[in-house]
Amino acid sequence: FEQHMRLRPMGTMLISGTPKHLGRLAGWLYRRECLPVVRCAHGGERVFFSDYEWGLAEFPDCDTYYAHSAGERDALAHRLSTNATALVQPGQPIEFRTLGSPHHQGLLTRSHARRRPKNTGTIIYVAGGYLGEQLGDFPNRKPPDPLYLDWQIDLVLAIKALGYRVVVKPHPAGIAHEARFLAHHTDSELEGLFDPTNVSADAFVFDFAGTAFFDALATDIPMVFADMGVRPYDPTAYDDLVTRCPIAPAARDDRGRVRIDRDQLGNALTNAIEMNTCPAGFHDRYFGA
Repeated sequence: FEQHMRLRPMGTMLISGTPKHLGRLAGWLYRRECLPVVRCAHGGERVFFSDYEWGLAEFPDCDTYYAHSAGERDALAHRLSTNATALVQPGQPIEFRTLGSPHHQGLLTRSHARRRPKNTGTIIYVAGGYLGEQLGDFPNRKPPDPLYLDWQIDLVLAIKALGYRVVVKPHPAGIAHEARFLAHHTDSELEGLFDPTNVSADAFVFDFAGTAFFDALATDIPMVFADMGVRPYDPTAYDDLVTRCPIAPAARDDRGRVRIDRDQLGNALTNAIEMNTCPAGFHDRYFGA
């Protein structure tokens, strides 16, 4: 790998997003040559969730880390200072910075400008992907695919039992297309790239927080997080999160299946639709500098 890298001229610094194994090796090589490594956050939802093992992939051989916002910058710096994230190089100094996120600020502007129809009777369920055994995530972030599909079907049926139409937005990646499994239970499919400002629905429902979840948070469109209870929240940001996105909890039944509390799901949807806004303080904190 080093010979491969040296066949190409090295820059004065290395700038990257979340690195895979080759990116981490490149960071190691640059720092060995006393050249700075700058890394930029991906997704954005990490500010709200305390994923302990995430630091093993995100922070090795990193000098400066750019976050989406002041809120994310402060939360990540606090986790490192309190040993709340795993590190390959414990004690390594990382400078956390932010310039804010113009992309997410633009999402709010577009959602304000668009006259969204109300009382459509439709909920858009933004589904997570199926990863298979080889690419499966940590179980404290997402359950295995069979358990997840079982949960998805029950969640969709719970939303429909509340009187809503359900449109599923499949995840664009993974080993299989959700519509293949969920078409019999949902009313239609939202195709194309996910743009939370260009929808006609009363609210979004998410059960996995990733890039699409964070994009939706930046708008003023109602949304609910159906919490499977597998991913721990960051206690310093949780109270802020629920001011923008009500959370409907789930629990395991006597057969070990994850099941949503339908009454609490209904209450969360009602509250989200009545709120119908993104609080200014929330947006400034988690999308601004």
